Amino acid sequence: MFMKALVKQQGKKVELKDIPKPFADNKGEVVVKVLMAGICRTDIYVSKGWITNVKDNLTIGHEFMGVVEESMSDKFKVGDMVACNPIFDNLKMLGVDYDGCFAEYIKIYDTKLYDATDVDLRFGAYVEPIAASLAPLESQLINKTQLGAVYGKNRIGELTYKILKDADYNVEWLDENDKNIESDKYDYVVETFSQVEAFDEVIRILKRKGVFIAKSRNPDHVPTNFYDIVRKEILIEGLYYGSFSQAVEYARDKTYLFEDLMGKVYDLEDWEKAYKDNDSGSHKIFLKP
Repeated sequence: MFMKALVKQQGKKVELKDIPKPFADNKGEVVVKVLMAGICRTDIYVSKGWITNVKDNLTIGHEFMGVVEESMSDKFKVGDMVACNPIFDNLKMLGVDYDGCFAEYIKIYDTKLYDATDVDLRFGAYVEPIAASLAPLESQLINKTQLGAVYGKNRIGELTYKILKDADYNVEWLDENDKNIESDKYDYVVETFSQVEAFDEVIRILKRKGVFIAKSRNPDHVPTNFYDIVRKEILIEGLYYGSFSQAVEYARDKTYLFEDLMGKVYDLEDWEKAYKDNDSGSHKIFLKP
């Protein structure tokens, strides 16, 4: 039996192909029928060949919600609605290191799935970005009384800002194109735009002994101004993800934070149109297998 999947081939070629449908063979494995998948910057990096350590004929994609089609799990039964944590303990990732979700079906271990009963399909497919944006809430280096900022006018920047504001943090959302931001102003800055100029700006606008929270994941090396980091005694904290179970709760109960970030839903066959729409950067774009 075959299914449609968007695969990355050698070089920069991406193609919608018929590939074998997965089956649950081992204890704990679940086959999920993908009902909605979100397009992320990482997927674009893989598709364009900017992330180079991927296997040939890799199925792209890592953000999804679906329904259990086949189960060898004690946690999930056929018909359960599920969302996913695509990051593994070895820091490898669906759609980069393992076959992903831009397909009709995906096989995955039950330890990476969460109950998504009563979650809208789009928000369920948005759980991974929500979890990424929840990470600053777990930092022990910042608090609600400090003046903070989220740096970068992009989707993940807006999402992180909204989550911090909703949690009553005193935080501002900064445009990377604004060169008139006051120096030495902020106790902490969450960076969501990993370019050399952005790093320099974050260091400039942080107070002495401020906290630089690194959030974006540029696959390229980004030179850093260690002279001013040391001189200002800036602390650097890399934050990857917050709680995925909490992210599912947000997707179920706090949709008011994300509704205006939601964009169009495209059929998987129209992936090229979806990719082009995603390049605008203003809204989250989805694929529906």
